[in-house]
Amino acid sequence: MKENKIIVFLLVLIFILSVFFTWQIIKPEKKVNILSTKQIKEKMLSAENLENFTLIQKNDNSTVIKKCKDNIVVTIDPEDGTYSWANKKTKEAIAGNIKNDSYVKIPYVDESFFSNQFLHIKMNLEIYQENLYHIKNEYYRGRECLVIKAGEKNNETYWVDNDTGFVLKYESSSGIKINYVLIINNVTEDDIKKPDNIIKV
Repeated sequence: MKENKIIVFLLVLIFILSVFFTWQIIKPEKKVNILSTKQIKEKMLSAENLENFTLIQKNDNSTVIKKCKDNIVVTIDPEDGTYSWANKKTKEAIAGNIKNDSYVKIPYVDESFFSNQFLHIKMNLEIYQENLYHIKNEYYRGRECLVIKAGEKNNETYWVDNDTGFVLKYESSSGIKINYVLIINNVTEDDIKKPDNIIKV
């Protein structure tokens, strides 16, 4: 009698599992709303509107950290100590090194110095013109990303965070691969504090 119960239990379990796996195979995929070129550009440029976050750029040889809050952009290379502080509103910029605690004001810097992102998104989008194609959505580091093919030969690929517009991964056919880690709402006042030891030149 006990053996019969075990057999019945196993048969029911097998039936449930077979139904589950069959459903996984035949269930319709989530429909992805493919964005137009204009919508892609709007999405990628919207990253400049995010106010409080840390963005970490990683490639094979280095790691660079960018912290942004209240229109202040601080960029640090932990390995060599290279440091920059920029106020997006006033366009004031400071560069230096955290290892020897010395900094100097920069009289003029390129507009990209004040950007929230590492890549020159505005410039790149102008170069691509209409050659931007949203091909699918894909999860990367737990975030839903738009996978964007770019360039006349579609030889560049961006993984763009669907929520914030940030590029979280970049690859080119030439072999360049860069990964980004985005952490939201973690930047403090101390993280963006203006350096005290500024050398007058």
